[in-house]
Amino acid sequence: MADGTVLAARVRTLAAVWRQWAVTGRDLRPEDWLLPTRCPGWTVAALYAHASGWTATLAGLAPLPADAIPSDTSATALLLRVNAPGRSADEWDDRIARHAIDRAAATEPEALVAPFDDASRTVAEQLGRLDGDPVVEVPDLATIRLSEAVRVAIMEAFVHLLDLADALGRPLEFPPAALEETTALFFPMCQSVEFVEIATGRAAPSIFPLLR
Repeated sequence: MADGTVLAARVRTLAAVWRQWAVTGRDLRPEDWLLPTRCPGWTVAALYAHASGWTATLAGLAPLPADAIPSDTSATALLLRVNAPGRSADEWDDRIARHAIDRAAATEPEALVAPFDDASRTVAEQLGRLDGDPVVEVPDLATIRLSEAVRVAIMEAFVHLLDLADALGRPLEFPPAALEETTALFFPMCQSVEFVEIATGRAAPSIFPLLR
């Protein structure tokens, strides 16, 4: 279990990444929202529509009873489970993509930016109301410690921020801790002989991608 210091640091990191989404979105031109991204079929608007999902998810979390047992012991364990062969992630891809595309088409740009602006200012207060590091239920995904749910949210916000930067053709600022948390999350997923051989230039990267 993470202590309060770790959880607070992760919350600050997440808020900083969400602020970058908000700052970037406020400066986009109308034509920028229609740019394609490297997520197949997604425009920049669809990327915003999808990436904002964790702002609502975290706002709705409530602690489970003190004796609740997590379905996954860590964020890494969760990602390994849903990205295993025959994985749940395969079943979600089309549904997630369709939801992002449909929501983007039905939503004005200002409303796509607003969740990031609001959540970046309120997430610390919202999660601070939950004592300690309780087990929480992330709907349709897992029961997991709050600190580990925040780790997943950081990864999602950071990976898709890189997608956004690629679509816009320019780098976007991010807190170094977002990169540290994401790489620390991924590394245990690829601990294998094949990874060592890839890292040392002795094999092609057939173990990637680890997740989508």
